[in-house]
Amino acid sequence: MNNESNKNNIDKITISLNSENTINTNSNINNNINNNNNNNNNKQIKLTSGSFPKFKTVKQYSNIHNFFNNYNLKLKPTDIFFKSLDITNIPELINLHKEWFPIFYGPLFFTDLLEKENIISLGAFFSYNNFEYLIGSIFVEFKIEGDGERNYVPYEAINLPTTDKLLCRKKELGYLMLIGVVEELRKLGIATKLLEEIYTKIFIKKPNCDGIFLHVIESNLPAINFYTKNSFTKIHEMSNYYDIDDINYKAIVFVFAFDDKFKRKYKCIINKSKCSKFLEFAKLMINLVFWSFKTICIVCSICCSNSNETVETNDTNNSNNYLEELNIII
Repeated sequence: MNNESNKNNIDKITISLNSENTINTNSNINNNINNNNNNNNNKQIKLTSGSFPKFKTVKQYSNIHNFFNNYNLKLKPTDIFFKSLDITNIPELINLHKEWFPIFYGPLFFTDLLEKENIISLGAFFSYNNFEYLIGSIFVEFKIEGDGERNYVPYEAINLPTTDKLLCRKKELGYLMLIGVVEELRKLGIATKLLEEIYTKIFIKKPNCDGIFLHVIESNLPAINFYTKNSFTKIHEMSNYYDIDDINYKAIVFVFAFDDKFKRKYKCIINKSKCSKFLEFAKLMINLVFWSFKTICIVCSICCSNSNETVETNDTNNSNNYLEELNIII
């Protein structure tokens, strides 16, 4: 985007994924993928996503591609884990987003996203040889009705319950800013799982959040299909929303309104997580009490044993003294 107001409203890229599939990478000999960084930047890959209006090739900026080129690794969905992003992930976020989107996001942009209280983030990772590799990310910004937002926010798509209307509660929406998955690991269900995991984080931070919305470029059919399959509804079109290479493109606005059933589902997940943590803590405390009691018993046993030996020694000394006294008398 060329103007500041559109900088946060770049289109999102997501591909329709199937969690049952796996990926098998090609094998080459290399013990350290970072040794090929210079060669990596000269390679070209073809993007299969729809984030760019026209099909084009871009440089490979991320070291993750070296990993897949140099190791014969078979990944399953269970090998992938999710956690919050931090500033240590910024270099790789920059590299991946240069491959995913037709706009450059620099270190200050990601630092700002990671420091803001009203933005939550999540990364998809897998671990190999004690090193974590970032393979996907998602960012969501919270919007509250009446905050004077410059850009269009589809609050009209949200119907508050009667009680909330009587209490004059303001509508709250999450804005899905960016989402992407590394080229070699698409069709593993990672993008779907990123959505599911971010919903949990949304309700932890904003229990009253009413839904989530996003903008997508009209030509990104895979992303449009993905969002439709994940309960998003098209509600609006915005002409000349994207300015890419001096050409204007239309944006489609999608909204997923959280109904009571959906909210209860994720609140149950959160409560189960809290209960699980409580049970783990309780188990830890029980083990601590058990081993403390056992230690005390062992110490008492040793003390009693030493005490009995002392008593026996004193009795023996007393007996010997008595015998000596008898001998003297005799």
